[in-house]
Amino acid sequence: MSSHNLTYDLLECGRCRQRVMLTSKSRGELQCCGFPMRNVTYDRLGHYLDLSLAQKSSLAQCLSTIESKLVQSDSSNKELTHLKELINRQQAVAGKFAQLLMGISDEPTSLSKSFMNVIDDLYLSSLNLYPSFSLEAKSEANMEYVRLFDEATELDKETIALLEDTLYRVEKSPQSTP
Repeated sequence: MSSHNLTYDLLECGRCRQRVMLTSKSRGELQCCGFPMRNVTYDRLGHYLDLSLAQKSSLAQCLSTIESKLVQSDSSNKELTHLKELINRQQAVAGKFAQLLMGISDEPTSLSKSFMNVIDDLYLSSLNLYPSFSLEAKSEANMEYVRLFDEATELDKETIALLEDTLYRVEKSPQSTP
């Protein structure tokens, strides 16, 4: 088997932070400083996926805003058609990043875990991030930003309620029981 077909795991010592890269087919447990080394592959790749998802989602939204302005000025523009195609492709890539980031698989527990990850993120943004952003905007007397952050807070709270209800239904459905 050629080496380009191998996947690698990144292991890190929790004490000295030494890192070792091994093929994912390696067996056994590596130790360093008397402790097992921790697999940090997902930590690194998960961070890259998170950044990529944020960038692609943001780009798709900005392109949609540009598209709406172009539609108002010249709806027969050939660039507009190409722009719509690019927006769809950006959204598709963002969707793939989201799937990988959440680790969605066909297992029922995977779906529940994905729901919980999204709900946790929404709690963080609605209870901590957006309110602090709103306070900062208020201190700078930028009421437009205050309204936007407050609206984002309320939207996240509404989304949490819907996702929690949906998760409850999914977990109680006969298909999700082992």
